Amino acid sequence: MQALVKILPGRRGLAAFEITEPVIVRGYTIPAGFVSDGESIPWFAQSVFPRASEAILAAFAHDHRMSTAKTVEERFNAHRHFREDLRLLGVSNWRSQVMWRAAMGADDKIPIIRRLKSSILD
Repeated sequence: MQALVKILPGRRGLAAFEITEPVIVRGYTIPAGFVSDGESIPWFAQSVFPRASEAILAAFAHDHRMSTAKTVEERFNAHRHFREDLRLLGVSNWRSQVMWRAAMGADDKIPIIRRLKSSILD
């Protein structure tokens, strides 16, 4: 069986992952050749949240959606899909909430009031 990803040297000494064949996550296709940092976890949290876990496919889809998003609305929807992908891939509710809120909170292209409102209402 061929591996779906190839591990590459990444930025700041962290590995990057190249998709070696198209991957479909809930009907969304991530093309071969796409490079992702995997799960963007700060070094101090990697013992609790590894950079490659059951959430990796959701992270790949999220990274690809974010790389192609041209509007604030598309970015917002990429974060919403990320949360749904995490849940459907079996990531625990508390972990998917932490990951989604961290991704949404770090996106400085979405107005802060919308990020806060979404975090409170969802």
